[in-house]
Amino acid sequence: MERENLQLKETVMRLERENDDLAHELVTSKIELRKNLDTAEDSVESLQGQLERCTRTIKDLEDENSGLRTEYDQVKEMCRREVQRLETEATRSQDIIKNYKGICSDLSYRLEKQQDDFKILRTRVAGVISQCEQCSIALAEFTEQKNGSLSKKVSPTEDGCGFKMIELMDKLEESEQRVRQLELSLAQTKLELVEAQCKNQDLNHQVIK
Repeated sequence: MERENLQLKETVMRLERENDDLAHELVTSKIELRKNLDTAEDSVESLQGQLERCTRTIKDLEDENSGLRTEYDQVKEMCRREVQRLETEATRSQDIIKNYKGICSDLSYRLEKQQDDFKILRTRVAGVISQCEQCSIALAEFTEQKNGSLSKKVSPTEDGCGFKMIELMDKLEESEQRVRQLELSLAQTKLELVEAQCKNQDLNHQVIK
């Protein structure tokens, strides 16, 4: 009987030790679990913070991207309008150049014709003067009057020869004046043509850029 009691006591003591060990392990496990739980909660909180920051960053990037796209569309439209304007200017400049070329061609033709008429008239006057002494005298007086060295006005001779000569000289001067005016007009038009061509070339370069 005593032996059985002793065995029971030993068994109870062993079970108590085991119970103490289990209790200690349980407490240790709880502490470890609490520590792990705290770590996990801290990790979740950190991840939530990162997620919020990433979300804000994405939103900011989306807003920036939207603003850049709007700005890009505006710049694109401005470029399109500018290119359209330059193309219109270039077309108008080409039309102006075409008109100037036509004017130059017309003035060149008229100038050549006036020069030919002037040569014919000058030859005619020279022929008349060379065959008439009175015409030569009238021409000398006419020249002196034009130069301001003759005070009295040249009067035609009785047979009208001097009057005809003076009339021819006036026509000759008028023809020469028309030739000079055409030459000036042609030179001015050519200058404007060159300026228009330079402007058109500049517009073409701007369109290419």
